[in-house]
Parts: sequence; structure tokens; C-alpha cells
Amino acid sequence: MKLSKLPFCVAIAGLFFLQFSVPTASHADTYQIVALGIDNVHFYGMDDSGHVVFFADFSCGDPSQGCYEDFLNGVPVGRTSVAPAYAWDYTTGTCVFPQPASAPCTISNNGRTAGIAVLQPNQDTLFVYSGSNPPQLLVTAVGIGGIFAMNGTGNIVFDNENLDEWYEAIDLTTASIPEPTSILLLGTGAIALAGMVLRRRRAT
Repeated sequence: MKLSKLPFCVAIAGLFFLQFSVPTASHADTYQIVALGIDNVHFYGMDDSGHVVFFADFSCGDPSQGCYEDFLNGVPVGRTSVAPAYAWDYTTGTCVFPQPASAPCTISNNGRTAGIAVLQPNQDTLFVYSGSNPPQLLVTAVGIGGIFAMNGTGNIVFDNENLDEWYEAIDLTTASIPEPTSILLLGTGAIALAGMVLRRRRAT
């Protein structure tokens, strides 16, 4: 079965304009909480590309050095005895509990503010807001405290001392994770291109 030239071109044009007509999924004020699966380490730094680095006293190469553990958007990507040289961009704070809701422990970076406070009895709450927007509650649990940090894109690293584990709250509005709509358009474009190549080969 052969496609005539006109319908085929219309289909290609339709795929092109589809990306502008389909509403894009909005992730405004949406975070994904990721357990990093580590404890007994010290926060070292984070950048705006999604890297978070921790330092541990144990060796992972050179016995005379400690170990730097690197995460990218919540996924471990390696350990090294040499400190990574990223373009660091973060602010840190240290919270001592109980921290009342009337005076939360906060840090700010690039127009966003993250805070920790006891908003419910015996529950520590991590929240974030941007500008005059109302605070968005990210997670409520017992034991959120100590050092926490936020980079320029809104990602937040925090420790749950009660569970002995570090977590990262990833801002989905700025994380470089492709959306399903983009993947669908890329796939349909590849199929259309393959169809054009096959049609030209058959014509020759």
C-alpha cells in the first residue's frame, strides 16, 4: 500500500504542529521525594545540574583520603577519593528542634525559600515557596532536622535523623527529565522519517 504524496505531507505537518497544540503537563509546585539510601555521611555540596555530593570518612580508593559519593537527580553515579569540581550553587541551614511554626528554620536561594518547622504535634514538616506563593508542604515526618541545603533550581537535600537516612526533594519544574509528550513526539518523528526513507528507496 502506497501513500500519496499529499496525505503524507499533511501527516508530517500535523505531527509538527501537534507539539504546539497539545497541552504540556504542568509540574508547577511539584516535587519528587527520593531516598538516597545513605547515612553517616556529611553533605559536601550540590549544583544546578542535579549533582549532590556527600563526604564519608571511610576510604573508597586512596587509603589516606575519604570518600565522595555523587548523586545525579537522586541516582548514585559514583564514588571517588578526589573531590568533584562542579559549579557549586547551594545554601545551607541547620535546624534544631522543636522549631515552632511561628519561627521556622529557613534557607533561600534564587527566589525560593525552604523551611522546616513543627506544623503538627510531634511532626517536622519540610516546605518550600517561591516569591509570594503560599508554602507547598513537601514531606511531614518525625526527625527532619540538622543540616539541609537547596540549590539554585529548587532541589532540597535534607536528613531524617529519626530514620538515619538522607533524602532529596527534586523540583520537577526544573529537573532535566524528559516528559512523556516529548518522548512521544520524538518517536513519531522518527517513524515518519523512516517512512520517508523507505518510500524513496522503493521509488528508485
